[in-house]
Amino acid sequence: MHDRQGVKPEYDHLPDTFPIEIDRPRLQAYMRGTSLMAWVALFGIFGAFFGFASIGKAIDAGQFRNLQALLTHIAVHTSTGLAIGTGLGLVVYFGFSHWHSARFARSLSLAVEGPFLRIKTVNADRKIHFRSIHDYAVIDGWMQRRFGVQVLSMSVSGVGQYGFISIAGVRDCLKVRDLIAEVDVRRENG
Repeated sequence: MHDRQGVKPEYDHLPDTFPIEIDRPRLQAYMRGTSLMAWVALFGIFGAFFGFASIGKAIDAGQFRNLQALLTHIAVHTSTGLAIGTGLGLVVYFGFSHWHSARFARSLSLAVEGPFLRIKTVNADRKIHFRSIHDYAVIDGWMQRRFGVQVLSMSVSGVGQYGFISIAGVRDCLKVRDLIAEVDVRRENG
């Protein structure tokens, strides 16, 4: 492919279509870790709250002779609610999120296809034209660092109110961000 003067464009060193590597083991571990934390925290907090709320009846009935008995009762009921909630969170995690994380990590693919960025997941196959992508960012929060992954985030027009697409587990995420940004400049009007 040559321009009008017969000079080969700079980006021709890249093929028209090429895949971008995903670090699947780390992505799977990251997704499992975040799902586990979310389910356990959600159910654990609600369990502790309901355990604490159950003390109201005992207070209304005047069952406590002193402050120590009240504090002991609060600690026991809140801890029991927290333990039950945490157990329920683990059951829900293993019932839904554990296998889904592995399935998602296996299915995720990212590729450049001419003037499009293609993102395939378990339940979606999207092609986003480079002219719709306005900004590229790499997110490296404490949770991502814990699992050794980074998240490629893009500001995209036409995808809803917030207009962000995030892809976790991209191998060499900073290099990929720069490469995709270079391809974007070259191919967005294609």
